[in-house]
Amino acid sequence: MSCGAKIGRSMVSLMVERMASEMKNRDLEGELKSALQAMERRGDDSSGHEKMYRATTLLEGLGIGVRNEKRRRTLSEDSEPDTPVVQTTPQLGRFEQLGELGVGGMGRVVEAFDPELGRNVAIKLIRDPKNTSDALVKRFVSEARLTAQLDHPGIVPVHELGVTADGELFFVMKKVSGRSLADLVEKLAEGDPATLKEWTRHRLLTAFIQICNALSYAHQRGVLHRDLKPENIMVGDFGEVVVMDWGVAQSRKDAAEQKLGEIMVTVGTPGYMSPEQARGELRALTPKSDVWAMGALLYELLTFKPAYEGSTPLQLMVSVVEGAPPDPRERAPERRIPIELAQICMRALDPDPLRRWTARELAQALRAHLEGSERLERAEEQLNAAQLSWKRHAELRTLQKELQLRLETLEETTPPWTPLTEKVELQELKNRQSRLIAELADTFEAVVGACERAIGHVSDLRDAHALLADAYWTRLQEADERRDAIGAMHYGGRVRAHDVGRYGALLDGAGTLTLDTAPQGAEVWCRRVERRDLVWTLGDAELLGVTPMVRRVLPMGSYVITLTMEGRRDVTYPIHLTRGSHWDSCEREDDLCRACPIEMLKDESIGTGWRYVPGGPFQCGGDPMAIDSMRRSQPWVDSFLISELPVTCAEYRDFLNALLEWDSDEAWRRVPREVSGPTIALGQYWERPEPGEKFVVPEADRDGARWDELWPITSVSWHDAMAFAAWRTSVTGQRHRLPRELEWEKAARGVDGRAFPWGDLFDATLCRMRDSHPTNKHPDVVGAYPTDVSVYGVRDLGGTTKEWCAEDSYLGDSLRRMTRGGSWLGDKRACRVASRNVLDVSYVYPSVGFRLLREAK
Repeated sequence: MSCGAKIGRSMVSLMVERMASEMKNRDLEGELKSALQAMERRGDDSSGHEKMYRATTLLEGLGIGVRNEKRRRTLSEDSEPDTPVVQTTPQLGRFEQLGELGVGGMGRVVEAFDPELGRNVAIKLIRDPKNTSDALVKRFVSEARLTAQLDHPGIVPVHELGVTADGELFFVMKKVSGRSLADLVEKLAEGDPATLKEWTRHRLLTAFIQICNALSYAHQRGVLHRDLKPENIMVGDFGEVVVMDWGVAQSRKDAAEQKLGEIMVTVGTPGYMSPEQARGELRALTPKSDVWAMGALLYELLTFKPAYEGSTPLQLMVSVVEGAPPDPRERAPERRIPIELAQICMRALDPDPLRRWTARELAQALRAHLEGSERLERAEEQLNAAQLSWKRHAELRTLQKELQLRLETLEETTPPWTPLTEKVELQELKNRQSRLIAELADTFEAVVGACERAIGHVSDLRDAHALLADAYWTRLQEADERRDAIGAMHYGGRVRAHDVGRYGALLDGAGTLTLDTAPQGAEVWCRRVERRDLVWTLGDAELLGVTPMVRRVLPMGSYVITLTMEGRRDVTYPIHLTRGSHWDSCEREDDLCRACPIEMLKDESIGTGWRYVPGGPFQCGGDPMAIDSMRRSQPWVDSFLISELPVTCAEYRDFLNALLEWDSDEAWRRVPREVSGPTIALGQYWERPEPGEKFVVPEADRDGARWDELWPITSVSWHDAMAFAAWRTSVTGQRHRLPRELEWEKAARGVDGRAFPWGDLFDATLCRMRDSHPTNKHPDVVGAYPTDVSVYGVRDLGGTTKEWCAEDSYLGDSLRRMTRGGSWLGDKRACRVASRNVLDVSYVYPSVGFRLLREAK
């Protein structure tokens, strides 16, 4: 025998002894104990069934009813039928009986018609008036009076108390149309579709709050119901919820006047009787005892199952006394009961009355839950709308990126001089892009607005905060790409305000760095780029270690790495770490190294006047303020050496003199000039030397304009620049050429996408451009502006002179060439290192020169 079984029987024995003792009825005690013993042998013989039924009947006689008629039939299937209801005259005073509505333990309820007021009423009568007692009559009258004193919409009103000519007592009540809560729960448990649709959890809880309100009112009036159960709750057709059957109710006055030795009958219905009721501790009953019964009702409304189950009243009583029922979420997981609701219910069912709610508190807790549920429902509606808008926004972003790519490709392949009639597709793409951008803004605002409204309903709605964080994160990334520090700060703050744990590390901005060199063992010195002033500066140097270095963590930002090794030239290697990114000095694809480590070159391999630009990716284009900027990308550019300064007049003079020795006419055609074309070269600014003499850079040309040997060479064509590179190749034995566009932009810009070689802000005194002097009559010597220098040490890229690039055509046109850089005649837009300018290949310009590039070996 289990320990639980022993506890159950001993508890029942205690209850039996207490009830019999209080009634001073030793015969009854013997009967109950005999019935209890029979329960242990249930099914052994017919006498056991008979004794068990007699125990149940005796308990009902004490006021301990069974749960419903179905259970009563189950318990009495081997016994005599119930005592028949005594039929009385159809006339009750002025009331005309119409039919029976129901039968209880001590009474029955009939429907009747009131001819004076012309309405139907409900009348309660004693079940068997001929076999009654003074105690039963007193109890009947007490029920009528107590109920009549409880004037509350949730308690059925008593209109009058009367007696027939035959001396039969009755009282008249309002007739409540509808059904009992027991019938409703039965339909819900059966899964009736119409009932489930009509009686949502919200509506059930709203009805239950009305029960709480009625009981709270009764408790304030000093009345305990003592027999709350689904059968005693009527749900009307028009939203009424009425607590019925106050037949065993007790007022504080009655309880106080009850004498210590007076018979105290255990009342209630097993399964809905509080533990103190089930133990027969009737003097300990308080309003919290009714609250326990209300908890049992709430449990059933949540789970569609009773809190306790048992085949007999005694088993139910034992279960109640032994402890709380299972959590309703465990009992009915399919009902998806919120934890808050389950906790409210279990507190009402707490075995300790002191820890239970009051009826008023229970109503308040449920009302707060419902209000929260309503807010949550409204919040989820807004969240659903936000999620739909976010999905549409994501689709539009994809479309916009695809359209932008098509537009940029078409713009790059459509020469500016193309007639408008041949730019129809281009213009249509621009119009579509404008519409997409507007719709993107609308959907973004729809997402933000709906999420904020959702949070307005439920401030801690996690999914709404997460969606807002996602939305603002996209804006933060866009701000980062635009190099919009203020925008990034704003959107970063918004992400942080709504982050639910996804973006913490990314917001902190840590990235990782992997470096390798050939040979290995180079010291890695790191300095952060400080962006506080017009000209960006470098912070203090920190030794990070030696190469190879794998995934060294650094805060997001731009850095200049200096690699040092004995016997090798120091290498300047800038890096730019975006949020959570990884920078690898080797380009990798599928974990295979496609580029060599950073080559540590010796001094003699670089030479004087050259700057080493190690291979790697860099941020190219994407500057909306620049002239004809390329699309934003991050291409890989192999290592190269580029001249620190543009080619000077003196260097070009040496080229002309070398050319003069074997073709004087060719040399004359390549002199800086005013007019140039495919077949002509006129207006040379320098004097043609006499035979046996050499070209010199004049102090003033034929027009009286000043010249200087250290000025950048200008007024020469692309072909002249190519010829100069070929000459340098023949002289040095090392291949020289013009830089390609990507090489030039990387040398000028570094890797972090800055607008100018020195940073993002502009002032006319930082480079040589048209506004650098009050009178702008001629260029300055090369290197005259120390601030016009890139991170690699390459000078005069923002101003001084535009420079021819190596590409031999532009958009398929072999007569056009690209130039890069600002000039002494250019405006500040031209000084942006992403700006581009296309010129005729044969023409010469007073603001266009060139510089050279060598392969890094």
